Amino acid sequence: DFAGVVSMADAVGGVEVCVNQNVWDRPLPGVPGGSGLKMTAGPHKVQGEQALQWLRTRHAWGSDPLRARAQHMYMNSMIRTLKSQNVFTDAGRLMDLAEAATKSLTVSEEIGTVKKLYDLGTQLKTVPTDRITMTTIPTVEDPEDKNHLLPATDADKMWAMLRDDVSFDDKGTKKKKGTGEDAGKDAAGDGAGGQDGAGRPSDEPAADSEIGVLVQNATRSATLGPVTGRAGEIAGSLVEKGFAKATKDTSAALSEERTVVRYPSDELAGDARRVAEAMGIPANAVRKSADVSGITLVVGADWRDGTSYPKQKTPEAGDLPETSDALNGSDTGKCMDVYKPYRW
Repeated sequence: DFAGVVSMADAVGGVEVCVNQNVWDRPLPGVPGGSGLKMTAGPHKVQGEQALQWLRTRHAWGSDPLRARAQHMYMNSMIRTLKSQNVFTDAGRLMDLAEAATKSLTVSEEIGTVKKLYDLGTQLKTVPTDRITMTTIPTVEDPEDKNHLLPATDADKMWAMLRDDVSFDDKGTKKKKGTGEDAGKDAAGDGAGGQDGAGRPSDEPAADSEIGVLVQNATRSATLGPVTGRAGEIAGSLVEKGFAKATKDTSAALSEERTVVRYPSDELAGDARRVAEAMGIPANAVRKSADVSGITLVVGADWRDGTSYPKQKTPEAGDLPETSDALNGSDTGKCMDVYKPYRW
Protein backbone atom coordinates (compact mmCIF):
# COMPACT_ATOMS: atom_id res chain seq x y z
CA ASP A 1 0.00 0.00 0.00
CA PHE A 2 1.81 3.13 -1.23
CA ALA A 3 -0.35 5.26 1.06
CA GLY A 4 1.36 3.65 4.03
CA VAL A 5 4.80 4.52 2.71
CA VAL A 6 3.63 8.09 2.07
CA SER A 7 2.23 8.43 5.59
CA MET A 8 5.60 7.46 7.05
CA ALA A 9 7.35 10.02 4.84
CA ASP A 10 4.83 12.70 5.78
CA ALA A 11 5.64 12.05 9.42
CA VAL A 12 9.18 13.32 8.79
CA GLY A 13 8.19 16.28 6.63
CA GLY A 14 8.61 14.68 3.22
CA VAL A 15 11.28 12.85 1.24
CA GLU A 16 13.75 14.29 -1.26
CA VAL A 17 13.72 12.92 -4.83
CA CYS A 18 15.39 14.14 -8.02
CA VAL A 19 14.84 14.19 -11.80
CA ASN A 20 17.34 15.09 -14.51
CA GLN A 21 14.72 16.72 -16.75
CA ASN A 22 11.34 18.36 -16.27
CA VAL A 23 8.74 15.60 -15.92
CA TRP A 24 4.97 15.44 -16.46
CA ASP A 25 3.42 11.97 -16.29
CA ARG A 26 0.18 12.59 -18.16
CA PRO A 27 -2.07 10.88 -20.74
CA LEU A 28 -0.69 10.98 -24.27
CA PRO A 29 -2.33 9.99 -27.59
CA GLY A 30 -2.71 6.23 -27.50
CA VAL A 31 -1.29 6.02 -23.97
CA PRO A 32 -3.96 6.70 -21.34
CA GLY A 33 -3.38 7.03 -17.63
CA GLY A 34 -0.45 8.66 -15.93
CA SER A 35 0.13 9.54 -12.30
CA GLY A 36 -0.07 13.31 -12.78
CA LEU A 37 3.44 13.85 -11.43
CA LYS A 38 4.74 17.21 -12.63
CA MET A 39 8.01 18.81 -11.48
CA THR A 40 11.01 20.66 -12.81
CA ALA A 41 14.48 19.18 -13.13
CA GLY A 42 16.51 18.89 -9.97
CA PRO A 43 15.87 17.82 -6.37
CA HIS A 44 12.44 18.19 -4.77
CA LYS A 45 10.99 17.27 -1.39
CA VAL A 46 7.74 15.37 -1.95
CA GLN A 47 4.99 14.37 0.44
CA GLY A 48 1.30 13.64 0.41
CA GLU A 49 -0.26 13.38 -3.07
CA GLN A 50 2.97 14.25 -4.87
CA ALA A 51 4.85 11.49 -3.05
CA LEU A 52 2.14 9.05 -4.09
CA GLN A 53 2.45 10.25 -7.69
CA TRP A 54 6.21 9.64 -7.61
CA LEU A 55 5.75 6.09 -6.39
CA ARG A 56 3.07 5.30 -8.98
CA THR A 57 4.75 6.88 -12.02
CA ARG A 58 5.66 4.41 -14.75
CA HIS A 59 5.20 5.92 -18.22
CA ALA A 60 7.45 8.90 -17.54
CA TRP A 61 10.34 6.63 -16.53
CA GLY A 62 9.85 4.26 -19.47
CA SER A 63 9.34 0.83 -17.88
CA ASP A 64 8.33 -1.14 -14.80
CA PRO A 65 11.96 -1.82 -13.77
CA LEU A 66 12.64 1.91 -13.90
CA ARG A 67 9.56 2.56 -11.76
CA ALA A 68 11.09 0.15 -9.25
CA ARG A 69 14.31 2.18 -9.41
CA ALA A 70 12.40 5.39 -8.61
CA GLN A 71 10.72 3.64 -5.69
CA HIS A 72 14.10 2.45 -4.42
CA MET A 73 15.45 6.02 -4.59
CA TYR A 74 12.47 7.16 -2.55
CA MET A 75 12.93 4.44 0.07
CA ASN A 76 16.65 5.14 0.44
CA SER A 77 15.92 8.84 0.80
CA MET A 78 13.25 8.15 3.41
CA ILE A 79 15.65 6.02 5.46
CA ARG A 80 18.30 8.76 5.30
CA THR A 81 15.70 11.27 6.49
CA LEU A 82 14.55 9.05 9.33
CA LYS A 83 18.13 8.58 10.48
CA SER A 84 19.04 12.26 10.13
CA GLN A 85 16.08 13.17 12.38
CA ASN A 86 17.08 10.48 14.90
CA VAL A 87 13.65 8.86 14.56
CA PHE A 88 15.13 5.43 15.31
CA THR A 89 16.25 6.66 18.74
CA ASP A 90 12.99 8.48 19.55
CA ALA A 91 10.76 5.85 21.17
CA GLY A 92 7.55 7.86 20.75
CA ARG A 93 8.00 8.70 17.06
CA LEU A 94 9.22 5.20 16.30
CA MET A 95 6.16 3.67 17.93
CA ASP A 96 3.90 5.96 15.88
CA LEU A 97 5.61 4.82 12.68
CA ALA A 98 5.29 1.17 13.66
CA GLU A 99 1.57 1.59 14.32
CA ALA A 100 1.09 3.32 10.96
CA ALA A 101 2.97 0.55 9.20
CA THR A 102 0.86 -2.27 10.64
CA LYS A 103 -2.32 -0.49 9.47
CA SER A 104 -1.24 0.29 5.92
CA LEU A 105 1.51 -2.15 4.93
CA THR A 106 1.53 -5.87 4.24
CA VAL A 107 4.44 -7.31 6.22
CA SER A 108 5.81 -10.77 6.86
CA GLU A 109 4.20 -12.70 9.70
CA GLU A 110 7.48 -12.63 11.62
CA ILE A 111 7.32 -8.82 11.93
CA GLY A 112 3.55 -8.37 11.71
CA THR A 113 2.99 -6.62 15.06
CA VAL A 114 3.69 -3.12 16.32
CA LYS A 115 6.15 -4.49 18.89
CA LYS A 116 8.11 -6.49 16.31
CA LEU A 117 8.27 -3.58 13.87
CA TYR A 118 9.37 -1.31 16.71
CA ASP A 119 12.15 -3.75 17.59
CA LEU A 120 13.19 -3.85 13.93
CA GLY A 121 13.32 -0.06 13.91
CA THR A 122 15.60 0.04 16.94
CA GLN A 123 17.95 -2.32 15.11
CA LEU A 124 18.00 -0.06 12.04
CA LYS A 125 19.52 2.76 14.10
CA THR A 126 22.78 0.80 14.20
CA VAL A 127 22.84 0.15 10.44
CA PRO A 128 24.79 2.81 8.47
CA THR A 129 23.09 3.98 5.30
CA ASP A 130 26.05 2.74 3.25
CA ARG A 131 25.19 -0.79 4.39
CA ILE A 132 21.68 -0.58 2.88
CA THR A 133 21.23 -1.64 -0.75
CA MET A 134 18.09 -1.45 -2.88
CA THR A 135 18.20 -3.71 -5.93
CA THR A 136 16.14 -5.47 -8.58
CA ILE A 137 16.36 -9.07 -9.75
CA PRO A 138 17.98 -9.12 -13.24
CA THR A 139 15.44 -9.84 -15.97
CA VAL A 140 15.16 -10.37 -19.70
CA GLU A 141 12.24 -9.80 -22.03
CA ASP A 142 10.01 -12.82 -22.55
CA PRO A 143 10.45 -13.77 -26.24
CA GLU A 144 6.78 -14.79 -26.36
CA ASP A 145 5.41 -11.64 -24.69
CA LYS A 146 7.26 -8.32 -24.79
CA ASN A 147 5.17 -7.10 -21.85
CA HIS A 148 6.42 -9.91 -19.64
CA LEU A 149 9.85 -10.24 -17.99
CA LEU A 150 11.70 -13.44 -17.13
CA PRO A 151 14.54 -13.92 -14.60
CA ALA A 152 17.92 -13.53 -16.28
CA THR A 153 20.73 -16.01 -15.68
CA ASP A 154 22.37 -13.42 -13.40
CA ALA A 155 19.39 -13.74 -11.06
CA ASP A 156 20.79 -17.06 -9.80
CA LYS A 157 23.81 -15.21 -8.45
CA MET A 158 21.64 -12.85 -6.42
CA TRP A 159 19.60 -15.70 -4.96
CA ALA A 160 22.86 -17.44 -4.02
CA MET A 161 24.03 -14.30 -2.20
CA LEU A 162 20.79 -14.19 -0.23
CA ARG A 163 20.95 -17.88 0.63
CA ASP A 164 24.58 -17.67 1.71
CA ASP A 165 24.11 -14.38 3.62
CA VAL A 166 26.61 -12.53 1.42
CA SER A 167 26.42 -8.75 1.73
CA PHE A 168 25.13 -6.82 -1.29
CA ASP A 169 27.60 -4.02 -0.54
CA ASP A 170 31.38 -4.42 -0.52
CA LYS A 171 31.67 -3.52 3.15
CA GLY A 172 30.46 -6.88 4.41
CA THR A 173 32.82 -9.11 6.33
CA LYS A 174 34.63 -11.72 4.29
CA LYS A 175 33.65 -15.34 4.63
CA LYS A 176 35.59 -17.02 7.41
CA LYS A 177 37.45 -20.26 6.87
CA GLY A 178 35.00 -23.09 7.22
CA THR A 179 32.18 -21.38 5.35
CA GLY A 180 30.71 -22.69 2.12
CA GLU A 181 30.00 -26.38 2.49
CA ASP A 182 31.23 -26.46 6.10
CA ALA A 183 28.99 -23.54 6.99
CA GLY A 184 26.13 -25.37 5.33
CA LYS A 185 26.63 -28.22 7.76
CA ASP A 186 26.28 -25.84 10.67
CA ALA A 187 23.35 -24.04 9.08
CA ALA A 188 21.53 -27.30 8.48
CA GLY A 189 21.22 -27.72 12.25
CA ASP A 190 18.19 -29.66 13.36
CA GLY A 191 16.91 -29.70 9.80
CA ALA A 192 19.28 -32.57 9.11
CA GLY A 193 18.34 -34.62 12.13
CA GLY A 194 19.05 -34.62 15.84
CA GLN A 195 22.50 -33.91 17.24
CA ASP A 196 24.37 -35.07 20.31
CA GLY A 197 26.13 -32.87 22.84
CA ALA A 198 29.29 -32.74 20.75
CA GLY A 199 27.37 -31.14 17.89
CA ARG A 200 27.53 -34.25 15.66
CA PRO A 201 24.48 -35.98 14.19
CA SER A 202 23.22 -38.69 16.52
CA ASP A 203 21.68 -40.83 13.75
CA GLU A 204 23.98 -43.01 11.67
CA PRO A 205 23.18 -43.87 8.04
CA ALA A 206 22.26 -47.35 6.90
CA ALA A 207 24.52 -49.25 4.53
CA ASP A 208 24.56 -47.67 1.08
CA SER A 209 22.99 -50.78 -0.45
CA GLU A 210 20.01 -50.46 1.90
CA ILE A 211 19.25 -46.78 1.27
CA GLY A 212 16.35 -46.19 -1.08
CA VAL A 213 16.65 -43.07 -3.24
CA LEU A 214 14.22 -41.63 -5.78
CA VAL A 215 15.90 -39.31 -8.30
CA GLN A 216 13.82 -36.56 -9.93
CA ASN A 217 14.74 -34.49 -12.98
CA ALA A 218 14.15 -30.82 -12.18
CA THR A 219 16.64 -29.30 -14.62
CA ARG A 220 14.03 -27.17 -16.37
CA SER A 221 14.51 -23.44 -15.71
CA ALA A 222 12.86 -20.19 -16.74
CA THR A 223 15.15 -19.96 -19.76
CA LEU A 224 16.20 -23.58 -20.51
CA GLY A 225 14.28 -26.77 -21.14
CA PRO A 226 14.89 -29.93 -19.08
CA VAL A 227 17.84 -32.22 -19.78
CA THR A 228 16.35 -35.45 -21.11
CA GLY A 229 17.24 -38.58 -19.14
CA ARG A 230 18.89 -36.70 -16.28
CA ALA A 231 17.11 -38.62 -13.51
CA GLY A 232 18.13 -41.97 -15.01
CA GLU A 233 21.74 -40.84 -15.40
CA ILE A 234 22.08 -39.80 -11.76
CA ALA A 235 20.19 -42.86 -10.52
CA GLY A 236 22.59 -45.03 -12.51
CA SER A 237 25.57 -43.25 -10.96
CA LEU A 238 24.17 -43.91 -7.50
CA VAL A 239 23.77 -47.60 -8.30
CA GLU A 240 27.39 -47.70 -9.46
CA LYS A 241 28.40 -46.16 -6.14
CA GLY A 242 26.64 -48.94 -4.21
CA PHE A 243 23.16 -47.45 -3.73
CA ALA A 244 21.44 -50.48 -5.25
CA LYS A 245 17.95 -49.21 -4.43
CA ALA A 246 18.30 -45.92 -6.32
CA THR A 247 15.59 -45.44 -8.95
CA LYS A 248 14.51 -42.67 -11.31
CA ASP A 249 11.20 -40.85 -11.22
CA THR A 250 9.50 -41.36 -14.60
CA SER A 251 7.10 -38.44 -14.28
CA ALA A 252 7.50 -35.21 -16.25
CA ALA A 253 10.48 -33.01 -15.51
CA LEU A 254 10.12 -30.51 -12.69
CA SER A 255 11.79 -27.14 -12.19
CA GLU A 256 14.11 -26.45 -9.26
CA GLU A 257 16.76 -23.75 -9.26
CA ARG A 258 19.11 -25.67 -6.96
CA THR A 259 19.74 -29.37 -6.41
CA VAL A 260 18.37 -30.65 -3.10
CA VAL A 261 18.10 -33.94 -1.17
CA ARG A 262 14.79 -34.16 0.70
CA TYR A 263 13.77 -36.62 3.40
CA PRO A 264 10.44 -36.99 5.24
CA SER A 265 11.41 -37.84 8.84
CA ASP A 266 14.29 -37.57 11.30
CA GLU A 267 15.18 -41.25 11.17
CA LEU A 268 16.13 -40.85 7.49
CA ALA A 269 18.27 -37.74 8.02
CA GLY A 270 21.51 -39.71 8.24
CA ASP A 271 20.68 -41.63 5.07
CA ALA A 272 19.90 -38.38 3.24
CA ARG A 273 23.21 -36.87 4.30
CA ARG A 274 25.02 -40.00 3.11
CA VAL A 275 23.42 -39.71 -0.35
CA ALA A 276 24.42 -36.04 -0.55
CA GLU A 277 27.97 -36.85 0.54
CA ALA A 278 28.33 -39.58 -2.08
CA MET A 279 27.32 -37.21 -4.88
CA GLY A 280 29.29 -34.18 -3.66
CA ILE A 281 26.15 -32.23 -2.75
CA PRO A 282 26.70 -29.72 0.12
CA ALA A 283 25.10 -30.53 3.47
CA ASN A 284 23.00 -27.36 3.45
CA ALA A 285 21.11 -28.82 0.47
CA VAL A 286 19.79 -31.67 2.64
CA ARG A 287 16.35 -30.72 3.91
CA LYS A 288 13.45 -32.26 5.76
CA SER A 289 10.22 -32.03 3.79
CA ALA A 290 6.65 -33.18 4.21
CA ASP A 291 6.32 -33.28 0.41
CA VAL A 292 8.26 -36.55 0.02
CA SER A 293 7.65 -40.06 1.32
CA GLY A 294 11.27 -41.19 1.14
CA ILE A 295 14.73 -39.88 0.33
CA THR A 296 14.44 -37.88 -2.87
CA LEU A 297 17.34 -36.42 -4.81
CA VAL A 298 16.04 -33.53 -6.92
CA VAL A 299 18.50 -32.71 -9.69
CA GLY A 300 18.14 -28.98 -10.22
CA ALA A 301 18.95 -26.53 -13.00
CA ASP A 302 22.37 -25.97 -11.42
CA TRP A 303 23.43 -29.55 -12.28
CA ARG A 304 22.66 -30.13 -15.94
CA ASP A 305 25.56 -32.47 -16.74
CA GLY A 306 28.09 -34.77 -15.09
CA THR A 307 27.58 -37.26 -12.28
CA SER A 308 29.37 -35.32 -9.54
CA TYR A 309 27.70 -32.18 -8.25
CA PRO A 310 29.68 -29.14 -9.49
CA LYS A 311 31.41 -27.14 -6.80
CA GLN A 312 29.65 -23.84 -6.32
CA LYS A 313 31.66 -20.65 -6.04
CA THR A 314 30.42 -18.46 -3.20
CA PRO A 315 30.02 -14.83 -4.38
CA GLU A 316 32.10 -12.17 -2.65
CA ALA A 317 30.58 -9.27 -0.72
CA GLY A 318 29.42 -6.57 -3.11
CA ASP A 319 29.70 -8.85 -6.15
CA LEU A 320 26.23 -8.05 -7.48
CA PRO A 321 25.41 -8.54 -11.16
CA GLU A 322 25.73 -5.33 -13.17
CA THR A 323 22.12 -5.82 -14.25
CA SER A 324 20.80 -5.69 -10.67
CA ASP A 325 20.51 -1.87 -10.73
CA ALA A 326 21.81 -1.64 -7.15
CA LEU A 327 21.35 1.65 -5.28
CA ASN A 328 23.33 2.23 -2.11
CA GLY A 329 21.52 3.99 0.71
CA SER A 330 24.28 6.58 1.14
CA ASP A 331 24.19 7.75 -2.50
CA THR A 332 22.49 11.14 -2.49
CA GLY A 333 23.39 12.05 -6.07
CA LYS A 334 21.02 9.81 -8.02
CA CYS A 335 18.30 11.35 -10.21
CA MET A 336 15.75 9.75 -12.52
CA ASP A 337 15.99 10.24 -16.29
CA VAL A 338 12.68 11.14 -17.91
CA TYR A 339 11.41 9.35 -21.02
CA LYS A 340 11.37 12.03 -23.76
CA PRO A 341 7.61 12.08 -24.50
CA TYR A 342 7.00 13.06 -20.87
CA ARG A 343 9.42 15.97 -20.69
CA TRP A 344 8.11 19.53 -20.81
